Formats: sequence, structure tokens, C-alpha cells
Amino acid sequence: MKYLNKFILFFIALVFCIGTLQAQIHTWTGPAAFMEDEEITIYFNVCATPLADKTGPMTLWSSANGGALEASGECDTVAENIYKFTMTPSTFYGMAIDSINGKLVDPEGAETNVFTLVPFDFGLAVGAEYTVYPQPASFGENLSIVFNAALSTEMQGVSPVYMWAWANEYDPSEPPGQGSWGAYTDKALCEQIEGDIWRKDFVPLEYWETTTPMTEFGYLFANSTGTLQTTDQLQPVLPPFNCDKPSITFPRLFTQGDVVTIVCNTNMEEFESLAGVDKVYIWSYTNNGDSTDYNPLPNWNWIVYPPDKVNNAKMENKGNGIHEITFIPWYYYSVDNPEYLISKMTFVFRNRLGSIKSLETPVDVLPAD
Repeated sequence: MKYLNKFILFFIALVFCIGTLQAQIHTWTGPAAFMEDEEITIYFNVCATPLADKTGPMTLWSSANGGALEASGECDTVAENIYKFTMTPSTFYGMAIDSINGKLVDPEGAETNVFTLVPFDFGLAVGAEYTVYPQPASFGENLSIVFNAALSTEMQGVSPVYMWAWANEYDPSEPPGQGSWGAYTDKALCEQIEGDIWRKDFVPLEYWETTTPMTEFGYLFANSTGTLQTTDQLQPVLPPFNCDKPSITFPRLFTQGDVVTIVCNTNMEEFESLAGVDKVYIWSYTNNGDSTDYNPLPNWNWIVYPPDKVNNAKMENKGNGIHEITFIPWYYYSVDNPEYLISKMTFVFRNRLGSIKSLETPVDVLPAD
């Protein structure tokens, strides 16, 4: 009944909510997988908030662990609509840090919504040889690759550790300045977190010293002479948050119990490969696509949609290159765990056989009320 009521109220309230729904701040940190006791830089993109295109100065109001927000200091300007604030969290707040909460406020009192950041749990790396954070990763923002050498037959106990990178499909194919094989520079050096846990944090565009968008890159870890190395890894990357890029959802912000319309506009560059496809389908999953997450198709089926599942994926052709599908996420994914929270949905637009497809497109889902 809760979600049925929200379904009905959605259409009544939509006109009044659009302005509020746009007040979304986008944040990221450098390093991405940060610790509470190290210096970090928090970046803020306010282009989708009431602070968009304002000159500032912008003041960070923040707190630790859910406390009352207080004026924390003035932010530095990075570029239009992008600001940053540098701190060492545990020292700045004088306590152990579970979370950082905050908002930006301009001199006239206009403000963003409240954001939340949490230190990376390096315990997650104990059971995985490679952990890339955040997911999905962007080529224009910090990402951290956490390497657990204890799970590598070749690299266990090795120090120092270097990252050798390649496979940018555009020039330059290899990042400039990383040295040569077995003769690496400090640019390729990884940071030892503890024991066999190593971290490499970088912004792909900056690391490759390019302004050309990327889709993926390759990497491995090696010892200082190149006589020991891991297997090759390939990491996909997506474009960074951009207010000029039309959202694929309406409304732009929604919760797992709201009615949402997913839009594939084949007139957009990202989806132009589907311009000649009459029937467009979606393939999607919730959160990180793990075994405990949800996909509306059985066995994560890609090639063939079973007849009883095809309506879960078929979009309505609205003409002029526009295809849509509307649903309530909680029901669309048939969530059967009442404690489960959908924080993200990821979509691929495709023809029925999957021979023509878009890149993965992630969409954030707001916390449920």
C-alpha cells in the first residue's frame, strides 16, 4: 500500500516537486578510497543545485557522524560550478570518522542538498585481489585501485609495488611518464596502506595527460625490476557527472518506490548506434550487480529474452528516436528482501539479440523515505 500511494501521489505532486528535485550536489574525493586519518580533497559539482552559475564564495557546512552541521570554511574554486575543500577528517572533526555530512551555502543563503561521504573500508580488500573504487569509475574523477598482494602468487610480500598501465584506445595509448618496463618512475609507484595492501589513486584523464574521453584502460602490478607481475586487468570507465548531458530518467531524482521513466534518446551521441533500431530493449541490474543484487532477467541472460520476461525489457517506441519504459524500481526488480535498498540502477540499451548495444549507464537512486 505504501508504494501504491506513492504511485498515485507522484502524478499529483510532480509539478510542485521538479524544482526541489534538481537540487542535487555531486561529490567525489581524492583519494577516492580515503582513510579518516589522511589528507583528502573533497570536490563538489553544484551545476544541478541552486548554487549553479553563482560566483560565491561557497562555504562548506559539515559535521562528522551525523552531527549538527556547522560552518567549516570557505571552499576553493576549481572551475565553473566546481569547488573543493581539503581536510584530514579525523583531525578536522577531532574524532573517529564513520561519515562526513555536509552542504554548500552561498552568501545569500542558497544551499545544496546534504551529501554523505564515508571512509573506505579496506577490510573489503582482504578477500579480493583487486578492488576498484568507486564503481562505476569515471575517467574524469579520482578512482582508487586497491591491490591485495597477499592473494597474488607472484607479488605476495613484494615491496615496492608499481602499476603498469596501457590500453587507452586513443592516443596516447600508454600514460606518459610511467617509465619503461622494469624501470618505472615514481608516477607508477603505488602507496602501501598496510602489509600487502596497496593503493593506486589517480584521475585517468590526468594520468594519461589527455583531454580525450576514455572508455577503458588496462593495468597490472609489478615489482621494481619487472621480473614479477600480476595478470592483465581491464577497467571500464564512464564520463564524469555533467549537467549538460541529458538525464535518461524522468524525474531526474527518485527513490526505489517512485514511478520513473527510463528514456533512450537515439539522437544523443551516447546512443546513436541504436538510431536504426525499431525495437529497443534494456538490460539492467541494481547496485553493483553482485549475486545478492537484482536483475529482472533470469540467470543474467544477455543473448535471448525468454518470452515471459521480454516485457520487462522492451521499451515503447515513441517516434523520432525516443524509446521509453516506465516502472517502479522496487517492483520491476522483484525485490524480495524487505531490508534491501536500491541505491543505483545500471542500464544497457540494445537490440533484442544484443548485437547492437550502448555502454553501461548508471543512475543513482535516492534513499527511500
